[in-house]
Amino acid sequence: MSDPLLEVFLAGQEQKGLAFAAQCDRLDLVPLKPLRRHGPVDRYLAHFNCRGLVRDRTGNVLEAESFKVGIRFPEHYLHVANPFEVFCLMEPANTFLPNVNAPFVCTGPLDPGTELVSLLYRVSDVLTGRKLTTKESDALNPLACAWAREHMPRFPVDNRPLRRAAVDWRVEDVDDTGRDS
Repeated sequence: MSDPLLEVFLAGQEQKGLAFAAQCDRLDLVPLKPLRRHGPVDRYLAHFNCRGLVRDRTGNVLEAESFKVGIRFPEHYLHVANPFEVFCLMEPANTFLPNVNAPFVCTGPLDPGTELVSLLYRVSDVLTGRKLTTKESDALNPLACAWAREHMPRFPVDNRPLRRAAVDWRVEDVDDTGRDS
């Protein structure tokens, strides 16, 4: 990797991504060894523990609870970001969603330099059906798109947040009437 700006960007993404994943109940993020021996991490395996849809061999659409997606930052990522270069669905191959056609995942257009945490949210939204296209001409999987349009009440498949909410443990003084003092 010869782009010093990309190296700085990637170093920051690893730190932010791992800190974010530590706050998530439905995400395990594993940095993968860089392709270049001493370079920063440029690839991740994101394991989403969320409900999404798969289609079995007999054509039944079922819920699955586990999805693995590879995320890669190509050398030109700060200048051009192509979702088909950035995301790769690893498992399950029979994922049945309009924006997924294994191994491809489409989260919509990406701006160059989109941060890892934003990418994780975008993939989660696709896998859970919070984000889906209803136009077959715009879908990676037109069959899943047509099915989704006919079954819209099933979406989103999983509405749980990716990141757990922060808990406020402060105690407020309340008088005998239940009002703040």
